[in-house]
Amino acid sequence: ESIDFTSLSKYIEVNWKIDGSSYSGTSVNVYINRLGEIPVILKVIDKSSSYSYTKEFVIMSKYIRREIRSLTVADRENFLNSLQLIYQLSQSEGESRYGNKFKSAETLLQKHLLGAATSDCDHWHDGAGIVTHHAAYTLFAEQALQSIDKSIAMPYWEYPMDYYYYTNDHWMESPFFNEDWFSEASPNNPLHAVQSGRWANVSVPDGGPYRDWDIESTGSLNPFVNALGHLRSPWNNNPSPYISRHNMTYGLFSRLGRPGCTAMSDCYASSSIAQMNDCLNGYTHGPIHIVIGGAWGEGQLFDDISMKFLQKANKLLLFKMLWRFGWSRCPVSCDIKN
Repeated sequence: ESIDFTSLSKYIEVNWKIDGSSYSGTSVNVYINRLGEIPVILKVIDKSSSYSYTKEFVIMSKYIRREIRSLTVADRENFLNSLQLIYQLSQSEGESRYGNKFKSAETLLQKHLLGAATSDCDHWHDGAGIVTHHAAYTLFAEQALQSIDKSIAMPYWEYPMDYYYYTNDHWMESPFFNEDWFSEASPNNPLHAVQSGRWANVSVPDGGPYRDWDIESTGSLNPFVNALGHLRSPWNNNPSPYISRHNMTYGLFSRLGRPGCTAMSDCYASSSIAQMNDCLNGYTHGPIHIVIGGAWGEGQLFDDISMKFLQKANKLLLFKMLWRFGWSRCPVSCDIKN
């Protein structure tokens, strides 16, 4: 029950003890700078009779995740600066500076590849793993950021907003791709490597330490290293050592025509957890990877008329499926000069 003491202030005295600190007044504003249960003792005194009433209870202090556009400039800068450190520092450097909750980009990428790029199946996406793994992984990364700056809560990108605010051909105008946020959406250079803004020339981790892999004992091909020696999905033979993005997929312009608010709403209205897992992994999740990442190359795959059916943006994931079923293979290693 909510009680308004303001109109009673001439009759009562109200005292508070919140997290060990004392306050007076019918209402108080308190800044809490720690998480968890916060003890509160409320004492109300009748000025005419000195009769008092005391109530003890707890309030809960929690992190709140917000859409990245709704953050204050200071909060967004704290998040992005800390995220940069995760990409810049090795695991040992980060741990020595920030403790064992710190996780480097290499550590985070290695964990994702182990869950999603083995050849037996995609444990993190195809099926019931999508929600539990991504919720846990987000928390894992969030705690790494909090090891650097405990004020950070992991923001999220509500990309259906971009579907609403921008036409299909103008999704790259989203502030998400501002130079001081996540940099250009589709770099105009042969390797499509990000070369301007905050994330310019950020290297993909070296896959060398992960080449030693026993197929027989694991029952899987090596999930960590592509043919160029980068820590990337083995079917992704992007030769660039840098973060890369392209707004074209198989020569077709990537459009942010999905998912929109209706798709999200329909997914959350699913009648079963199986149905929800399917749409959370598929229609509401997968296309955004295709839109931002893209696919390109110098091969002549589509010169073969029988392969033309693959030249569609929504067929981007087919090659990894062929690889997983053993119907396609990538070289173990290759020289970019050749």
